[in-house]
Amino acid sequence: MIYDPSFQDSKTNHAGSIDLLREAMDQIFTHILANQTSAFESNAIILGDRHSTLLSLIREIQPQKAELTPDFSSDLELISGREDYARNQDHLAIQHYQNSLQFCLDLFVNSAQHLEIFREISPETSRKILLKSPECFSSDDPPIQHLVKLGIVLFHLGLSHLRLGEFSPAEQAPELWEKASIEFHQALKVFQRANRLDLVAKWAEQLIIVYSKLGNWQAVKDWTQQALDLHLSYGSADQIVQDYRWLAETAMQESKWSQASQLAELAFEIQQQSSKNSFNSIEEDYPDLLLLAKSHEQREDWQISVNQLEAALQNPHLQQDSQAYIQVLKALRKLYLDRSEYGNASHLKAEQLQIEYQSGLRSFVGVRQLQPALQSQGEQGNIAREILNSDRLLQVHDLIDRIQHQDLRLLVLYGDSGVGKSSLLTAGVIPQLLHRQLTETKIATPILLRVYTDWLREPNPDMWKLNRVMQVLEKNCDRQSVTILIFDQFEEFFSVCKTITQRLPFYQFLQRCLSLNEVKVLLVMRTDYLHYLLECDRWLIYRKFCRLRYYLVRFCTA
Repeated sequence: MIYDPSFQDSKTNHAGSIDLLREAMDQIFTHILANQTSAFESNAIILGDRHSTLLSLIREIQPQKAELTPDFSSDLELISGREDYARNQDHLAIQHYQNSLQFCLDLFVNSAQHLEIFREISPETSRKILLKSPECFSSDDPPIQHLVKLGIVLFHLGLSHLRLGEFSPAEQAPELWEKASIEFHQALKVFQRANRLDLVAKWAEQLIIVYSKLGNWQAVKDWTQQALDLHLSYGSADQIVQDYRWLAETAMQESKWSQASQLAELAFEIQQQSSKNSFNSIEEDYPDLLLLAKSHEQREDWQISVNQLEAALQNPHLQQDSQAYIQVLKALRKLYLDRSEYGNASHLKAEQLQIEYQSGLRSFVGVRQLQPALQSQGEQGNIAREILNSDRLLQVHDLIDRIQHQDLRLLVLYGDSGVGKSSLLTAGVIPQLLHRQLTETKIATPILLRVYTDWLREPNPDMWKLNRVMQVLEKNCDRQSVTILIFDQFEEFFSVCKTITQRLPFYQFLQRCLSLNEVKVLLVMRTDYLHYLLECDRWLIYRKFCRLRYYLVRFCTA
């Protein structure tokens, strides 16, 4: 036999690569098990500068996968799946995880000790075990660490199905979340069998989250109570706080408002105490405050909720989290609207819009309202430059053409919150209408009314000055002057006037307006309030005039 030193060197290098890869994978597994949080942390975060070496080793080992042991193959597939998951490639990650699961289960084929678990996880594996004769079973069961790794693989499968459900169409999401719930549940049972209650405590919340998405609040309650018992021994104060939040949420789902309030207050107090004992900790009280506000709203403890939310807004830690701060603003604004304190509610909404704009959560056109240009832009009049330089200019001209159409009397402009409906009017449509009036006599005169800050702000119809407005409109008609009444942010009308008794006088006023030949009406509102127009339709008598709804899409610079 001829000695080939290059062949011997390749075997040595291959063994060295296996050792390096095993070392990197062990570091990842150690971190997964030791990390206190249940959040996914990528291989890149865990390994740091060594991550590129891991990727090179995986590519090097791939051609020799058939020579690897089931134990090593299972770990390699799991690590590869984690790479795909970190790149948001969930379908590829699931393939790797399923391969890892099968390799992992093969380690238990010669042992019947955990047969009842395998019946749930893999009927095929359980059949293989049952078909074996007793003398074929190994005297030594696989190490407990293999059972732990089995639980880790199942948990990662659940994470992928959970995220797939979140980004899938609504009709597909429940099926994916159901798969995630099964995989999480199996993982927790495996950890229990391995006597790793610390891992059950660590990862139980993922199962609770899935059950909440599925609307299975009894399962949420049952598992939260189990998790709370474990967190008292193995968990942290933050996990205990989250348990009480879940219990408060389930109590509200059962309309047990007093119990929900007590649980939310308990979560709030534990969080407060934990924050005091933590150095430079960032408080996360706002979920508890929102739960308290919701429970107090039902119990009519209005002032308690207002005081708590107003105090929270002064918290510098909360102010560092713009999304959390916005949630508190919304909750407080709703409480003010419920008591018809529209001035306070309006200020809070303005603050919310400003923060959303500063945080990049809204487009500029829908937050800080555009204003007409100070100087005329030639044929375009005083249209704002931002509109002139975007596709909004086409929409301005399209809207004006529709307004000027002889048969069109009622127009509804609608779109999502923040798309720029008000800006389109104040900085585009109205300046262009006023500019055209200089050369065209039949151009409609715009009258802009914002119902939540003007005469409809008073919810008592007896205080509305509708007759005075009608007198002005009738005089304009006598002069054959066309008027277009623009009701901007019309959804606020329904927030202010909550009963049909309050809204009916306005519907009657609207009917009188539309009966005048020289009057047109433009209602501007958010999409999620559009269904209120069905009620309006029932009270309006349409005769010879047309009505149209115009959808405004989100601003795009492309």
